[in-house]
Amino acid sequence: MTEKVGFSESAEDSRLVFDVFFDFDSDKLSDNAEAHVAIISSIISGYKNPVVSVVGNADQSGTTNYNYELAGRRADTVVEILEANKVDIEGVYNHADQAPEIDLPDRSPERLNRRVSIIVRESE
Repeated sequence: MTEKVGFSESAEDSRLVFDVFFDFDSDKLSDNAEAHVAIISSIISGYKNPVVSVVGNADQSGTTNYNYELAGRRADTVVEILEANKVDIEGVYNHADQAPEIDLPDRSPERLNRRVSIIVRESE
């Protein structure tokens, strides 16, 4: 499998966004990607009052209904690992194929759209 994990920091609202990428038509993570989610859990545990959201996404190559189901299973996979690592989740959201990182007019497969985003911010 070729999952990747990335992160970015949003200066405008002081949040971290970690993206976990999935293979085409898959909701499974490799051992390496699971280890990365565990590392993300460790980072989150360093927050005093973290607020964590998980957002499932799919590329646009399938039907909207199928992509909704797939994105939900992807989000569930990541939530399961986070919760096993004692991370409390504020919300789980499903964007299916409606919030692509790269919008392709022909709805072809795109790796960057097959992701789950873990969004972390400090509660006030």
